[in-house]
Amino acid sequence: CIWTAVLHWLTAIFGLVSFVWHISPFTTQIFEFFIACTFIYESIRDLVKPLHLAQSDEQYDNRGPAYASLVIGMLSFMMCWRLHFAETWSLFPRQVRTILSSYNMAIVTVIVTALSYLPGVKQLDSGGLGIFGALFPAFMLYLLFFIDHNISSILTQAPKYNLEKPAAYHWDFFCLGLTIVPCGILGLPPGSGLIPQAPLHTRALATRKIVEKHGIKHEVTVHVEEQRWSAFLQAALMFVILNMFVVLSWIPKGLLYGIFLYLGVGAMNGNEIF
Repeated sequence: CIWTAVLHWLTAIFGLVSFVWHISPFTTQIFEFFIACTFIYESIRDLVKPLHLAQSDEQYDNRGPAYASLVIGMLSFMMCWRLHFAETWSLFPRQVRTILSSYNMAIVTVIVTALSYLPGVKQLDSGGLGIFGALFPAFMLYLLFFIDHNISSILTQAPKYNLEKPAAYHWDFFCLGLTIVPCGILGLPPGSGLIPQAPLHTRALATRKIVEKHGIKHEVTVHVEEQRWSAFLQAALMFVILNMFVVLSWIPKGLLYGIFLYLGVGAMNGNEIF
């Protein structure tokens, strides 16, 4: 992680992040498409695999918890997807519809977690030379972050959002390098992986409207609240949750897989390749 952080700092100091602008829109779209496919595949795999459908042994006869997890996951996905388009509803005032659309995953997490504890719902249980030698895996991790982080930044600040404030790609990448050092010391995974969360965050801050062109309805961004408070509070909540592992254990695994499925399908929606 130390080597990875150093590579991040050197990239930012020498302005090498500018090379990411040589990436064509096709590259950003195909990368987003790949991440979305990964989310969809892994969520469906983790929901279906515990069913052991290809097995007929007696040890797999009690599949009730696995089916319960599958139902919870699909319910979570459908509720998130339905609330994703709440702003297009004619029901409820506009402010209520905006809250439902912007905080759909949090709302679904609370509701489905509560439903999972109804009587009869049984779920699955949650459960010197060496220094220089570390440069190679560090470089691989650095390349992953360089592509993932910067492409997600481009998608988050795409022209369709009509942002007014300038970007800070070099400083952002430098700060990412700073966060990698304590993560490596504490044995924590480095924080990145911004697709598809970051574009969805920008969408949540946007005022949108539906326009019809050539008989096809499109979602158009009118204005985006360009501020840092929402991202800061999101990061601060990560530290708060460290003291709430008991509460986290209440969340069923099927709910998490359902939300991952929603994130994948949500990234597909609007992807030019799809």
